[in-house]
Amino acid sequence: MKNQYDGLAEKRIGEIFNINCGATVKILEYKDRNNVKILALENGEIKDGVRYDHLKDGVVKLLYCPCVYDIGYVGEEGKNINFSKKTSYKTWKSMMQRCYDKNLKKKYPEYVHATVCKDWHNYSNFKKWYDKNYYKIENQTMCLDKDILVKGNKVYSPETCVFAPERINYLFVNLVNPNRNNIIGVSPEGCGRFKVAYNKLVVDNSLLYVRKKKYFDSEIEAFLYYKYEKEKCIKIVADYYKNEIPQKLYDALYSWEVEIND
Repeated sequence: MKNQYDGLAEKRIGEIFNINCGATVKILEYKDRNNVKILALENGEIKDGVRYDHLKDGVVKLLYCPCVYDIGYVGEEGKNINFSKKTSYKTWKSMMQRCYDKNLKKKYPEYVHATVCKDWHNYSNFKKWYDKNYYKIENQTMCLDKDILVKGNKVYSPETCVFAPERINYLFVNLVNPNRNNIIGVSPEGCGRFKVAYNKLVVDNSLLYVRKKKYFDSEIEAFLYYKYEKEKCIKIVADYYKNEIPQKLYDALYSWEVEIND
């Protein structure tokens, strides 16, 4: 005895749909309107239990469809219905945005050349690294950093990234400025004078920044003073967090050198 959907199934098997993530899918099997099996033609991904009306509306989600800034996909973690609420996913999506959101790059030119390694286009791969490397420090927001371990690095990857507390991450924010016209840390004050503005650290139960200024007759002399104070500041912060941060981060901070063309 034929199922009432048999005639309809024969008619709909092989139908092609373009869905919202940019993929093209084909119906492999039609059991009923709430249970359709499809094949993604681009990568061979098969998904079962799809609703036919969702296919027509293009609102089907695939695990390996590059639907995050046209390059990222969730992978196997997408089988967890709550994956998008996880901090790891929010961190991953923010990273993808910094690298592939054209509007954001216009606002923050320091990310113009930033990219994500191919392995991390897959959120599931990033999550495995995240679960092994994420840690918390009380009263600090943790930042995913790509260029403290490897100075000047532009690629987010397992080898180049580390989590750092916001206070450490902030130390390097002003070191990256593609629009800078003067030597780092130095600003002309007129009449052949140059100013260095820097943070003096007071270490007690917490770190207290005291803003200081100093003036020089030579731009190079001003830079060398800024370099000394900045590197000293980085080491003080590294020592303050020594027992709470990864050894590789501590080592990178202690060996950091401020250069005139930073």
